[in-house]
Amino acid sequence: AVVSTQSTGVYGGISFYVFGTLKNTNPLKGSREELQPKHRLLYGGVAGLCGQSISYPLDVTRRRMQTGGIKGDHLERYSTMRRTLTHIYRNEGLRKGLYKGLSLNFLKGPLASSISFTVFDYMNNFISGHESY
Repeated sequence: AVVSTQSTGVYGGISFYVFGTLKNTNPLKGSREELQPKHRLLYGGVAGLCGQSISYPLDVTRRRMQTGGIKGDHLERYSTMRRTLTHIYRNEGLRKGLYKGLSLNFLKGPLASSISFTVFDYMNNFISGHESY
């Protein structure tokens, strides 16, 4: 439960930080000052990619800890988050261990997060009474 909570916290924190930073700086703004829907979608997708990329090793760790006993692996190896991270890194490496399977998330993640952040931003503006939504 602790690893799952940490993974979610890291993902959410990074995603909201990146989206907020991109939205506030709006590096793609043209002649219009207001944030266009296509910018919200793009910034949400980038935010999701960043959050997923940084928090993914924690997801791998959580899954390994949950399934370690099922595969017949020694439970001691996956008894704590630190031991699990260390074991995966030493034996499988960064790319083939901690980031194994990340490419599949790159297909679905940006789409879902871009829509979620766009809807969140519009609803937040609507509820708070901002004119620009």
